[in-house]
Amino acid sequence: MLDGDDDEDMDEHEMNAMRRRRMREMREGEVYDDQNDMNDDHDDLQNIVDYDDVKGPVSTWLKKTEVQRFISRQFENFLRRFYEDKIHEMCQNNEQSLQMDFNDFSAKYPTLAIWLAEEPALMLPILNEQAYDLITEVYPDYQK
Repeated sequence: MLDGDDDEDMDEHEMNAMRRRRMREMREGEVYDDQNDMNDDHDDLQNIVDYDDVKGPVSTWLKKTEVQRFISRQFENFLRRFYEDKIHEMCQNNEQSLQMDFNDFSAKYPTLAIWLAEEPALMLPILNEQAYDLITEVYPDYQK
């Protein structure tokens, strides 16, 4: 494109293609070897679990900043790997809800799924914020 051109000159199909490329580039920027990814997830979780031996209620655990960062990072990986098409579809249809299959999530991140089931009031804001951050990274004009 020339310097004078802007996104308004693109038709909807071109914009969607550009957004898909942006999402793919972001996803491919992180090397995804499923076995290594699972080991990294386990190591990250083990580091958090070792931090305080998960004593006490889950609600106390979920209020820790490092645990919230871990949850955000894992959920972002999950969305990038398994829900890219649904994100594009949601944004193209100007919808505000991303429908996610709990079974998909619990199969990949069983500990997070348990935390979500036990403390939805604490987990959902973390997951919603991460989903919104990811969506606005790809669709900067997206509004809640």
